[in-house]
Amino acid sequence: MSIAVSAGTDDACNVSWSAFHANHTAATISVSPMTKSSLLPLFPEDAATVAMIKHSLDILKKITDLANPGQTPVVAVDQPLFAIAKKIQWKWPLLYGEGKFVILFGGLHIELAALRTLGDLLKCSGWTSALVQAGVVSAGTADSFLSASHITCTRRAHQITSCAMYQCLQDSYQDNVISLEEGKEAKSLEDWCDQQRSTIQMFKFWFTVTTTANSTNICAFYPNWQLSTLCTVTN
Repeated sequence: MSIAVSAGTDDACNVSWSAFHANHTAATISVSPMTKSSLLPLFPEDAATVAMIKHSLDILKKITDLANPGQTPVVAVDQPLFAIAKKIQWKWPLLYGEGKFVILFGGLHIELAALRTLGDLLKCSGWTSALVQAGVVSAGTADSFLSASHITCTRRAHQITSCAMYQCLQDSYQDNVISLEEGKEAKSLEDWCDQQRSTIQMFKFWFTVTTTANSTNICAFYPNWQLSTLCTVTN
């Protein structure tokens, strides 16, 4: 990006995006707020090596000790680097052990593992056939949801399934309330679900699947979500 050095000259210089906006921010804000995250300088060496992962952990440890003494550094890395980092922890437990560092998968890999676990749970359950019969996706695409080949599409399929299951749950609960004898008090939705789970295995299975799907992907992308609202929007 090229900008003029001053209003009175046509000479130009190359500045980074961050430097350009930092200059504008400093001119408009007297006290800059403290950032909650930072980007470390990039390095040209191959990241997937023991030496580079060890070097990165050392740097992160020093930064964390300076910014917040006593805090255990938490490091999120992709799957190949995660394997190397765990080997380092097991090889040098006194310097990089689980008490010194917390190594996590990145958000993408955590969601991918959760979606694949759901796929294992839903194999031979008739879920993919229901999606095909409802006209949501084709047969080949539905089968790919079991292995989470495409995370965005798989997430969307689970969101649609959760909305449909929620609607079925509400309909069944309302039918139960209507069928009660006069003068008999209706149970709350939570108590009714607990009763159904203890007596009907099919209800327990799909309730578990829906709850698991909601906790793994919908909540992550709809922070203050209400499933009834999401169901209305999706429809």
